[in-house]
Amino acid sequence: MKKRPERSSQTYLNQINTGESMSTNKKQITMRIKLIIGFIVVAFLAGCDALVGTFTANINGTAWEASTMLALKNGGQYNITGSKNTTSIAITIPGLTVGTYNINPADTTLDALIYLPDYNNSDSSFISTKGEVVLTKVSTGRLTGTFNVWARSTKNINDSIPITGQFSNILSN
Repeated sequence: MKKRPERSSQTYLNQINTGESMSTNKKQITMRIKLIIGFIVVAFLAGCDALVGTFTANINGTAWEASTMLALKNGGQYNITGSKNTTSIAITIPGLTVGTYNINPADTTLDALIYLPDYNNSDSSFISTKGEVVLTKVSTGRLTGTFNVWARSTKNINDSIPITGQFSNILSN
């Protein structure tokens, strides 16, 4: 390791008076400030899991987690979507307040949950026929809740699967 040459206080005063090496000092100070700010931001984000939403499900016994998710307020309802690769789950909540929203098979106007195993193949979709979606928290543009449904294949009406899961802290407009 190289040893720094010893400098007297007079040398520093001369550098200050002549402006010599000031730009190097400014660069070093700027770099240190950037590093400190970077560490503060990383530490803050590491401690703020609440900034990141999650959307997970158990689809017919298989665990699934969305890599992208979004909630949109559309009139008097929320539309929440989570997707990963070519698989997606879309949930419609026919209200904007905390509460339990039951899926009524007689209500043909509401498909509370749609599961697309492969959104490139619309024949493979499943639509909820019974169950519930519970909106447990609505605050500052974020939604949290659970869902527990049975969904029927649009290709084979005798093929139904259970889908349970939760969404937490999903960003909404």
